Amino acid sequence: MEKTTRTAREADTGNSVSSGPKIILHLEDEPNKTGKINRAIINDVANALVSVANSKEAFRASLENPALGLIVADDGVEGFSCLEALAIAKELRPDVPFVVGSDMLSTSKGRQAVTEGADDHIRKEELWRLGPIVQNALFDGSITNSQETIDRHKTASEVLVAAITQLVQVDSTEEIGAIIVKAARNLTGADGATLVMKEGNQCYYIDEDAISPLFKGQRLPLNSRICGWCIRNKQQVSTPDVYADDRISAEDYRPTFVKSLAVAPVGKAEPLAAIAAYWATRHQPTTEELRQLQLLADSTALAIEGANQRNDSRMRIERLQAQRRCLVKIARSPLVTCGDVEGMVRFATEQAALVTGADRASVWAVDDPRESFICKDVYEPSSGEHLAFEFAIVRAEYPEYFSRFDTDQYAVLVEGTTDEANKAVVQDFLVLNGAKSALAVRIMTDDGLGGILSINSANAREWEDDEIRFALALASQIRITMATDERRKAEESLAEMNVHLDQLVQERTQELEIANRELDAFARTLSHDLKNPVAVIETSCWLMRDQCQLPEDSLKPLTRIESAAKRMKVQIASMLQLYHLSQEEIIREPCDLTAMARDIAEDLVTGQSANHIEFTIQENMLDKASPDLLRSALVNLLSNAFKYSSKCARQHIEFGMTPADGDVSTVYHVRDNGVGFDMANADKLFGLFQRFHSASQFEGTGVGLASARRIIQNHGGRVWAESKPNEGATFYFTLCGDRG
Repeated sequence: MEKTTRTAREADTGNSVSSGPKIILHLEDEPNKTGKINRAIINDVANALVSVANSKEAFRASLENPALGLIVADDGVEGFSCLEALAIAKELRPDVPFVVGSDMLSTSKGRQAVTEGADDHIRKEELWRLGPIVQNALFDGSITNSQETIDRHKTASEVLVAAITQLVQVDSTEEIGAIIVKAARNLTGADGATLVMKEGNQCYYIDEDAISPLFKGQRLPLNSRICGWCIRNKQQVSTPDVYADDRISAEDYRPTFVKSLAVAPVGKAEPLAAIAAYWATRHQPTTEELRQLQLLADSTALAIEGANQRNDSRMRIERLQAQRRCLVKIARSPLVTCGDVEGMVRFATEQAALVTGADRASVWAVDDPRESFICKDVYEPSSGEHLAFEFAIVRAEYPEYFSRFDTDQYAVLVEGTTDEANKAVVQDFLVLNGAKSALAVRIMTDDGLGGILSINSANAREWEDDEIRFALALASQIRITMATDERRKAEESLAEMNVHLDQLVQERTQELEIANRELDAFARTLSHDLKNPVAVIETSCWLMRDQCQLPEDSLKPLTRIESAAKRMKVQIASMLQLYHLSQEEIIREPCDLTAMARDIAEDLVTGQSANHIEFTIQENMLDKASPDLLRSALVNLLSNAFKYSSKCARQHIEFGMTPADGDVSTVYHVRDNGVGFDMANADKLFGLFQRFHSASQFEGTGVGLASARRIIQNHGGRVWAESKPNEGATFYFTLCGDRG
C-alpha cells in the first residue's frame, strides 16, 4: 500500500509531496560505490529509492524531481566537486537536506561543506550512520549529527545498565513492569511503552509509561492485538503506520494517539510477554532501536524467570513452615488428650483451609457405620467463620466413592475427570461441597472408616505432595481425638510426620539454595552481557580516535564516553561483589578491631601528607566476627570517613566503642569532621548506588556503604548514621557478638 509522507521542512513551506517512494539523489561516478550506498539506505529505510547522478548535467536534471527528499554527494566526481554541487543544490532546491560523503573527504573540507550549508558530512567507513540520517531527513525533516548519535548510544547503554541493575533486586511482575516500561520509553524515545503478559487467550497490560496511558490494567483478546501477534509468531514487529499494516486492527487505535509502533517478544522459545513502544507521529524504528528493545526484552525474560523461581521456592518453604507450626500447635493442644472431637474438627477445618489456601474445608463423620455420613463443620477463610452447614448423606447413594477409602488414604477430585466409572460420583461430591476440585482424606478408627476430611477449592487446581501429607496428618489428629486410646500411635505418627517435614524443609531449603545459585549465575550472565556493549563502546571510541582523525573539540565527548564505560565496568564488578557478600557464611572468631583499624589507617595515609591527618583509635576493642568480612566493613567505613574529610585543612577520624550494658550490645562508631550530609536523606544512605555528592567532588561507585551494611546485618547487627552538612558524620554499628 502506498503511503504519503510529509517532511517538517515541507510543512513549513506549505509544499505538498505526491504519494510514493521518496528519492535519495546520490552524486557518484563509480558504480561499485553506489551499490554500498544503496544497501546502507535500503536496509534501514523503507519507502525510499536511490537515484544516481554521475555528472554535473545529470545532477542538475535530477534536482527537478519533486519527490526528492535527500542529496548524498561524493567528492570524487571528475570535474565536479561536492562544494560546487552544494552551491547548485542550495540555489535550486534549498528545501532538500544535503550530506557530503566520500572516502577522499578531508576533515577540513567536510567542515567547509557544513559551513557553506551542508547538513552533515560522513566518510565511507561510517556508512552505518547513513541509515538514521536518511530516516530523519525523509520523515522528520532534520538530520541527527554524529555527536547526537554518540550521545544517544551512551544514553541507551546507561538506561540498559540501570534497568538490569534494578531487575536483579525485584521479585514481582508489577515491579518488573514498572522498570521495563520506563526503560523501553527512554531507550526508543517513544511517546509510550507497555509490558503485556500472555494470560491464556488474553493480553494483560501490566504497566504503561505514556504521555496519556491507554491500556494499563486491561485484559484484551490475544488474537486482536499486535502484541499477541508478536507473542504467537515469536518475532519482532515494527510499523511506521498502524493504519496501513494488515497485522494490526486499525479500529483499535483510532481512539488513541498511536501512529507508529515497535514490539519485541519476551522469551525466545515460548514468549510469555511482549514489550511495545509507540509514537504519536509517523516513526520508522531504526535497527539500533529494535536491537536495544530486544535486548531489554531478553533481560526481562531472565528477570521474570528468576523472580518466579525465587517466589516458588519461597512459597514452598513458607507453606512447609506453616504446616509444621500447625502440627506443633496440635501436638501441644489439650484437644487431643481430652478427646474434644468438636473442637478438633473446628480447628482442623480452619487450619486445612488457611494453610492450603483452599476456599473451605469440612469433615464428614460417620453417623451410622452402615448408613450415613454427616457433615460436622465448615470453615470459610473468606469470612473467617465456621458455618452451620450440617446435613447428612446416605452412604448407599455413593458406594463407589466411600468404598474407595477402605483401601485408599486419600482421593483427589477434579471437575471433568475422564474416569467414567467415578465421573458421576466425583461430580456429585464436588457439587455438595460447592467446589471444582477437592482433596479428600480418610479418617480411620478401630472400627474402620470413621470419616473424611474434605479440603475444597472453587477452582480446578493441583494438590502438592506436601499438602496431601499435611492433610493426612490433620486427619490423623482427628482420628486420635476420636479414639484417645490410640494416643501412643498418634505420637509416633506425629513424630514420623515431623521427621518427614524436616526432610521436606531441608529439600525445599536446598531448592532455595539452588535458586540462589541460579540467581548468582543470572547476575553473572547479565553482567557478562553488559560487558559486550561496553566493549563495543570502548572499541568504537578507539577506532574513532585512531582512524577518524577527529578535531580536538570532538575528542572531549569521546573521553567522556570512555570514562562512562570504565565506570560501568566498576559498577558491574561492585554489583557482583555486593551480591556475593550476602551469600558468604558467617563463622565468628575472636577479632582485634583496634589492630584492624590501625592497619587500615596506615594504608589510607600512605602517600599522604601526615601532618594534617589525625586518627584516634580506642584501645582493646575486641569482639567475635568473621575476620575477613569485618575487615571489609571497617575498610568501607574508615575509607568513607577519610574520603569525605579529605577537603578539610586538618582531617580528624575517630574509631571507638561504647561497651555492652545489660541487654544493650556493644556500639562501635566511626566519626569524621568532613562534609557530612542532610539527615533528610539518611534512609537512602546505605542504598545500592546511592550517592549524595557528584563524582567530580568525591570519587566512588555508591556500593561501599551498602556492602558494609550487608556484612553487619549478616552478623546479626545493625548500622546507622548521624550528621549535619559541613559538620562531619558519625557511623554507628553493632555486631551482636560476645566480646573476646
